[in-house]
Amino acid sequence: MVLILVRHAERLDYLEKLEWVNVAERPWDTPLSPKGHQQADAAGNAIQELLEKLGYGNKIHRMYSSPLLRCVETCRGIAKGRYDSKVRVDNRLVEHICDYWYRSWAMQGVSDSTWGLKLEEIPDVTKVELRSEAKLPAVELLRSPEELSLMFGNIDLEHQGTYFPAYTVFEPESDSLAERIGEFAKLCHKMHPEENVVLVSHGGPTNAMYRHLTGEKPSRVGFSSISIVVEEKGKFIPKVTNYVDHLNQGDDLGFAATHLN
Repeated sequence: MVLILVRHAERLDYLEKLEWVNVAERPWDTPLSPKGHQQADAAGNAIQELLEKLGYGNKIHRMYSSPLLRCVETCRGIAKGRYDSKVRVDNRLVEHICDYWYRSWAMQGVSDSTWGLKLEEIPDVTKVELRSEAKLPAVELLRSPEELSLMFGNIDLEHQGTYFPAYTVFEPESDSLAERIGEFAKLCHKMHPEENVVLVSHGGPTNAMYRHLTGEKPSRVGFSSISIVVEEKGKFIPKVTNYVDHLNQGDDLGFAATHLN
């Protein structure tokens, strides 16, 4: 029936920034903030209400998530009391593995989780040390479904993804985001044409997925934003775009934590 594209809810590191990055064991893999957990739950209610309003019932049939904690926790919040099957974790929904991703966490004493940090803005950049994890293949920084199952217990261990990024900080631009995530969304629709399928990813990837499916450029993707896309006569038609009315007035949408325009 429909694809429901969701950005993860508010992330903890965007609140604590450099203080969090400096002490975190896995600074690239922040959990949700307390408010983020509330937003995820509210997003679950909003998805059901939107589906019903559009005439697609209110049942979530299938859920896929990026392997990063903020997305898995968002899935759990959406699923609470609304979805009784296991979440499928797939690396094809992971964050964009690019220079900005590494700069957000890998530069010791400098990275503060924000995107778009330009090297020319960093004093004595040649003296900045990289975290050793940045030199590992990116796939080694992602928790496996087995690890996530031990943590959360509702992960589908039979589902196997096909994207295992070997990139390191020295060659991040190899990640073709739009094709990777957009084609995965189309595959999900092909596999589950009669189901309402939730795909939880990140800001840039969710935007790229929407563009790849619809050919349209959406507005900026806020925390826990919801887009609903329907296939009609071979084309994907947007029915809802970046819906955030389930958030509290004044909630941070996650736009400020970037150096990009």
